[in-house]
Amino acid sequence: MKKVVLLACLVALVGCEKKETHTQEWYDHHHAERDAKVASCNDAEYVSKNKLDCVNAINAKAFPSKPPIGD
Repeated sequence: MKKVVLLACLVALVGCEKKETHTQEWYDHHHAERDAKVASCNDAEYVSKNKLDCVNAINAKAFPSKPPIGD
């Protein structure tokens, strides 16, 4: 029984992915990453997995807090 529980836990952990979500402010300061994220957010399947990150990147592009420096 212990082996079955251990195996189930390992399978669950293998399926977990750590997705990094950045804030709108972070995208305001990282324009290259923002533009790449906005481009990838055109894929509906990608958006469904990364919705908050896409919203933050798109909002940062549409409503920048300050003008870009050096872009």
